[in-house]
Amino acid sequence: MYYNEKTVLLKNGTECTLRNPRESEAETYIAHLRRVAGETHFLARYEEEVVTPPERQAQIIREALECDDRMLLAAWINDKLIGSIGVNRVSPHSKMQHRAQFGISIEQEYWNAGLGTILIEEALAAARNMGCEQMELGVYSDNERARALYRKLGFEKWGAIRNAYRLKDGTYCDEIIMGRRL
Repeated sequence: MYYNEKTVLLKNGTECTLRNPRESEAETYIAHLRRVAGETHFLARYEEEVVTPPERQAQIIREALECDDRMLLAAWINDKLIGSIGVNRVSPHSKMQHRAQFGISIEQEYWNAGLGTILIEEALAAARNMGCEQMELGVYSDNERARALYRKLGFEKWGAIRNAYRLKDGTYCDEIIMGRRL
């Protein structure tokens, strides 16, 4: 899904540009994903597991632009990619076409700057434009900051998956399933 580029102000007054990533930026996008995966355990992959080849990442970016059921949005300060969000329909099957989900990543340096709220609001708008009726997400049970943000944006706890994540240190973390009607 194509996104009309826009500039937003973060809480600290810094201008941030929101736009679709470009195919030519595939390596930059991969580097961003590696960076954020190395900063926190709250993402699905560890840093060393971000192994998407640049050609495949470029294809993912192209397909997201060409598809009406998916949007990939990147946040830039000058030429630095600092955050991204992907939103897509849960399934193309008619019984589940009303459901959307998203995944978000923000570099730790930009936490608490309001970018999460901005990106999620854009994802909610994209899901509405897709004709979806609800947005869903999964969040680590120990990620209270993210859970508070999601609650602020109208998400509610809809369930949990016990021991959904096994961390390198051998401990487990539950996944909280949250959602909201659009």
